[in-house]
Amino acid sequence: MKKTVMVGLDAGNWNSLMPFIKAGELPFFKKIIEKGVHGINKTSVPCLTLPAIPSFATGKSPSKHGIFGFTKQDGSLTDYNDFRKHNIFWDIIGKEGYRSFIAYLRGAYPPKIENGVIVSDGLSTPTQKFDFVYPMKYQDFFKKFVNFDHEEGEVFLEWLDDLFYGKINSLNEFMKKEEFDFYLFYFGETDNIQHFYYDNKKELLKFYKKLDKELEKLLSKFKDSNIIFFSDHGHDKFPEKTFYLNSWLHSKGYLKLRFNLIGNYLFRNNFFKKKILKSRIIKKIYHGLTINKNKSDQNNTLDKDIVLQNKSKNHSYYDLDNSKAFLSQVWGVSLNKENVNDYDEFRNKLIKDMLDLLDKDGEKIFREVHKKEEVYGEGKYLSQIPDIIFLLNPNYFVDFGISKNLTEPFYNKSDRRGDHLYSRDGMFIAYGPDIKKGEEINTEIYDFAPTILHMYDIPIPDDMNGRVIKNIFNEDSGLAKKKVKYQKSKNEIVFSEKKKISSKDEVQIKEKLKKLGYL
Repeated sequence: MKKTVMVGLDAGNWNSLMPFIKAGELPFFKKIIEKGVHGINKTSVPCLTLPAIPSFATGKSPSKHGIFGFTKQDGSLTDYNDFRKHNIFWDIIGKEGYRSFIAYLRGAYPPKIENGVIVSDGLSTPTQKFDFVYPMKYQDFFKKFVNFDHEEGEVFLEWLDDLFYGKINSLNEFMKKEEFDFYLFYFGETDNIQHFYYDNKKELLKFYKKLDKELEKLLSKFKDSNIIFFSDHGHDKFPEKTFYLNSWLHSKGYLKLRFNLIGNYLFRNNFFKKKILKSRIIKKIYHGLTINKNKSDQNNTLDKDIVLQNKSKNHSYYDLDNSKAFLSQVWGVSLNKENVNDYDEFRNKLIKDMLDLLDKDGEKIFREVHKKEEVYGEGKYLSQIPDIIFLLNPNYFVDFGISKNLTEPFYNKSDRRGDHLYSRDGMFIAYGPDIKKGEEINTEIYDFAPTILHMYDIPIPDDMNGRVIKNIFNEDSGLAKKKVKYQKSKNEIVFSEKKKISSKDEVQIKEKLKKLGYL
């Protein structure tokens, strides 16, 4: 059986890479596209590393694994245990005797693996912590090569280079010592640089050329293996405008405010909102005197296990009991079924109105709008997900507030120049002895887990959302001819012993996530 190697490029996308490939600047990427297949890898929503990596590892939608971000409903961090319990594919192949090397995967802290070696990425590892390798006996080896911590005052691009080359050197050296059946090399640096240099083509190209050169050398060791590239999501420029979706819903009569007459007058006074309400004490008194209470708070019924964050704190001005629709996530609109006569008809009309909506410059505000079941399929948590799922035009970010203007300029107070909350189109490449040549084939983030299981002749759990991507294989290959086998899914794993993230560790990890705009 041939070995399979996967390479994850965080936030890899064709908008960023393809112009350089076509210009001949990235010869290795050009070569593997020509000798294999490539296309768009459609990711989960929201378009973040978490839920994308859990979806990739389990082959399941967030409606099944319940992970929608880096934090859970109670504000605590999502960690590796939260998605490992859903049967990740390298643990499944590990139980069948196949040894895996999972290197620098984001979200893989605290690390654990059924059979092999796993190394966590720095984003999910606490500052000054070095228990990022499992088994622990390999800790000192990797510790020599990488420094995850970007120190205050350190030049970002120099630190990024050091981190990237540290990872590359550690991989090259480690593979001289150990043999594995399955490999996954993950590079978060492709995301980091786009967050801060998305609009700087010179710096992007400099980094991509280093990536192109080092990946060619690294992967030259696997001449007889099938190699698959994927990204967890895409990337776009940083938003320039704010869209007040709740204002739009209010203007159509779908969202009701819960002010009494005094509150309604003051709320529409911009000077009062921007100047007077900055005081927390005045704000508290104002709310007490002017807001009519709702009978129930939004999201109180969420399952305690779900990672979908409670957004009710953003709805203090809204009368949800008497509203038909309201923004409940930065990617979803919830409907109050009790207040609409025909749910399907109302939802279809609202989706059409959203897709047709233009700003004052004639630009579409929404990139995609879907029914939730179209995005997530079935699952334990589907009933708790907003009824309508949307991706905004990359020029826009959504705000939970109400404004006299539906759109306003977005003032970027950070150093970030790129964002990917609404960037669903990632990238995919595959090449090797069993792979077709020269075709464009699209994939979904859920497809890789069942495909890898098929490649290792292991039956696929029947609760996976993904499909085996059989159309990437040469028609005369055994992988194309082999029938896809299924098995009844096993229950979620209950860990008898598991390492937990301490409260001190959580603070340090959250600081890293804030710098990239994830919190």
